[in-house]
Amino acid sequence: VASPTTLIETTLSPPTAVKLDVQGLEGGVIEGFGEHLSDIRLLLVEFHEGRMAGDWTPQTLHDRITDAGLEQQQEMTRLADILKLYHRS
Repeated sequence: VASPTTLIETTLSPPTAVKLDVQGLEGGVIEGFGEHLSDIRLLLVEFHEGRMAGDWTPQTLHDRITDAGLEQQQEMTRLADILKLYHRS
């Protein structure tokens, strides 16, 4: 399985905007960006609370994203899921 880092390194340039809706695998995808997470300027994540793989929780995922320098701009709820919009200044 290709990680985001592998895919980014084989493309012309890293993405600057990403939308994640990966049904509980958000943590693994965010980790897979590796150092390229710092290239992302806009990130929309759909958190699937209660369905997140491994030890990930909405809080640990949020912390990982904000530790990478992205700031939360908006939070919305849709049914049992949480949508968060982050951006880099």
